[in-house]
Amino acid sequence: MAANKKIAEAVKMAQRALSVAPDNAYGRLMLADLLQQQGKTTEADAQLELAFGNPSLDIDSKVKILIDYIRRLPDEKVAAQAIKLAELTTTAHPREAKAFAVAGDIYVNAGKKLPARDSYVKAVALDPGHYKIWQQIVLLDGEMNQNDSLIIHSEQAIEFFPNQPMFWFYNGTAHLINKNYPKATKALEYGRRLAGNNRELQLQFNLQLGDAYHSQEQYALSDQAFESVLALEPNNPHALNNYSYFLSVRGQNLTKAKALASMLVAQFPDNPTYLDTYAWVLYKLKDYQGAKKLLEKAVAASSDATIIEHYGDVLYQLGQRDLALKQWVRANQVGGASEAISKKIKDKKLYE
Repeated sequence: MAANKKIAEAVKMAQRALSVAPDNAYGRLMLADLLQQQGKTTEADAQLELAFGNPSLDIDSKVKILIDYIRRLPDEKVAAQAIKLAELTTTAHPREAKAFAVAGDIYVNAGKKLPARDSYVKAVALDPGHYKIWQQIVLLDGEMNQNDSLIIHSEQAIEFFPNQPMFWFYNGTAHLINKNYPKATKALEYGRRLAGNNRELQLQFNLQLGDAYHSQEQYALSDQAFESVLALEPNNPHALNNYSYFLSVRGQNLTKAKALASMLVAQFPDNPTYLDTYAWVLYKLKDYQGAKKLLEKAVAASSDATIIEHYGDVLYQLGQRDLALKQWVRANQVGGASEAISKKIKDKKLYE
């Protein structure tokens, strides 16, 4: 009881002091703390907001309080107040990089990726020397599939951290997604050299390079990149899938393609993309019955145009031409089938 009485008296004193000097931000912080101890959360929050909106309260005091909020996220009730305080901080200190950096951290922990990325971008515009913040920016760009932003931001990060392989990786990957294969290859090759003996990084670079080389018809280099991955990680799904599919498309080393694809489907027996890969290898080996069995399972689980079209091709090879045509029409309606699809439908004939 005595403690409660003391807090009540302290609240009155703080309120009197603030009626004389309403701009005393530190007084507001103290009052907020006392009100919080009394369980008066709404009143405490109001005092905190007044303190945070005041530029005379130093940035470090605000950051310290905001970090305490971050520890309590992603609680929704906490998030709303944390975001409000973060926004008051950036408004009161528009030239302080750490204001935007901590705001970014709050948004990330509250699950708000876009405002997080934008806050971090403002932080590095004020103080570009923070590797971790640049890292967050490119990660968020990647997670949000904002590919053009990823190219711009990874290039900016490279200017400040030219020896950090991660930024070259993201830059190369973004160019790969945009189908700019020469730029992708250049960035990925440079990053791979920087990765040195880092096994995990070498693996990631080689995975992307396997795809980039194939797209430029540099098949020997593509195979080599995938072989490097499988030497480190024999069950890597990306490598098993793309390597075996690329071999089947080229009609090369089909025995090897079959071995890779069967390993993949043994690991993921219900994945329609992987079933389609294995089926296409069997198709190229003229095992149409085997391919049909896999594709039946794949089309039951996916409405991907390529898979449906492949199913049509297999049915055609098995002499089931009416059924084949039905699948081609369906693939065409879904969108994203091969360039030959219209000709196949028009002529009711398989073109490869």
